[in-house]
Amino acid sequence: MSRKLPKKKAKEGTLPAPAIGVVPTLNKLPDFRSYYANNTTFQVTPWDVTLTFGRITDIKDGLLVVDQSAQVSVSLQHAKAIVEVLAKQLQAYEESNGPLAIAPYQVMQTSKS
Repeated sequence: MSRKLPKKKAKEGTLPAPAIGVVPTLNKLPDFRSYYANNTTFQVTPWDVTLTFGRITDIKDGLLVVDQSAQVSVSLQHAKAIVEVLAKQLQAYEESNGPLAIAPYQVMQTSKS
């Protein structure tokens, strides 16, 4: 027997809290874009994390040439949730396929603001 969660009335101008474990409806906006990245830099503030994604296009004189294409900022709470999901996905992948190696040039750079 399924149990319905009690509905909480939201304050005017706010959205009600979603039920835990409920899968959201995902809608892609008309201007949705998909990018490939093999390089990511991070900027961390006390409030959020900004990820800048790019593609390594060359290595000149021992230095990477990266064409950056997108930047996404998320709250620290959302970043933590992303890390947890990615860790579980990578663990499952490595259990099935063996460990993933990280090349020295794939080590990420982080800056604090």
